[in-house]
Amino acid sequence: MTNTLRQQRGARRATVFIALVGLLLAACGSGSKSASAPTSAPTSASTGASTVSCASPTSIPIGASVSETGGAADIGQVWAKGIQLAVDIANKNGIIVAGKCYNFSLSEQDDATSPEVAIGIYQKFLQNGDKYILGPGVGTVFTAAYASAKGDSVLIMTPTSIGSVTTGYNPLLFQTHITDAGTGGRVYAMAGALAAKYKPTSVALLESQDPLGELHEQGLTAGFKNANVPVVYAQYFPAGTTDFAPYIAAIKSKNPSLVIIGYLDTYVHPFLQQAVQAGFTSPVFVGAPGSTFASIQGITGISNYAVSITTRAVDNASDPQVAAFRAAWTAQFGSEPNSGDFWALSYFDDVLMLSKAMSVAGSIDPTAVATALHSTASESYPDRTLNLSFGSNNIAQYTPQMGYWLNGQITYVNLPLG
Repeated sequence: MTNTLRQQRGARRATVFIALVGLLLAACGSGSKSASAPTSAPTSASTGASTVSCASPTSIPIGASVSETGGAADIGQVWAKGIQLAVDIANKNGIIVAGKCYNFSLSEQDDATSPEVAIGIYQKFLQNGDKYILGPGVGTVFTAAYASAKGDSVLIMTPTSIGSVTTGYNPLLFQTHITDAGTGGRVYAMAGALAAKYKPTSVALLESQDPLGELHEQGLTAGFKNANVPVVYAQYFPAGTTDFAPYIAAIKSKNPSLVIIGYLDTYVHPFLQQAVQAGFTSPVFVGAPGSTFASIQGITGISNYAVSITTRAVDNASDPQVAAFRAAWTAQFGSEPNSGDFWALSYFDDVLMLSKAMSVAGSIDPTAVATALHSTASESYPDRTLNLSFGSNNIAQYTPQMGYWLNGQITYVNLPLG
């Protein structure tokens, strides 16, 4: 299915890198927004044989720590929209639990991409008695906040890798993104897909010097080895890098037919600009997981570019799987989702599935709801967009996608995982 490349935001600020790779940012203020049930909440909801009155629903507090400012603001602002949209849909439909109507009372707090701010937000949620928390979605910020909440019976959902923040299994902690690690992860599958599509004779890898960059390089190297494609260059660059000329010269000397750069638009965009300036445009260029098509915006001279879509492309008007989401998004925000708005699905389905799990459990107790999240009955809800389920380790399972850009035209295809 082919779409014309839509306009996106410009390249992200370089501080995104710091937020995502584990360096603590100083607190730079926070804000908050609250949203209860919309005024158009239903007066009743059907539960099969009976109808339950929803004229005066009981509120279920749900807290959200979201990076709407600071280093990860570009992603965080999309996360916030996805959460708000899902909460509004759940409330509009009515959350029926054991014959009683509930709605979500959302308290969304801006953690400013700061661990210190996020800890304060978590403590506020816990003091208020909140039993459901979303985020933070940035790894270092989540790690700090989560550590401050240990011992509390709170169901937490986050896109970040829960394996990196806890060595023990927590039945109340859910990861909303699929795993990137191992031969069954997205990164390994991405390498196989790129090898099959472009049939490169050799590959160069340039990743950021941090745990996620190292994870990417390990998975990509293993995936290309399995596909019998040699990796002729593999290096890391430090935080804050803006001059990629030395790396480009070194990569160019290896003459690879495919080049992967990681893993944020903040780095991929200037790399591509400088590659064009150096006359290095013949390879297929690929943004490592985390980058988007914003990286190629405004750049001429490169014909082939590809990215991994962390969730599912929501700008694809030809995909029936995202049709309901696109309609709801357009109605709420006044414009169609663009190619970077796939980040909204980091929480969208999970919030809707959470509301359904409460109905399935017949309880709003977090432990009972956590168990119900593993039930196939919880996988049926209005506006379902991802084919979402949770494995026994509480990590999301669904089929992500690859996006292939050829001279301004984008094609999306599913990326089956091993």
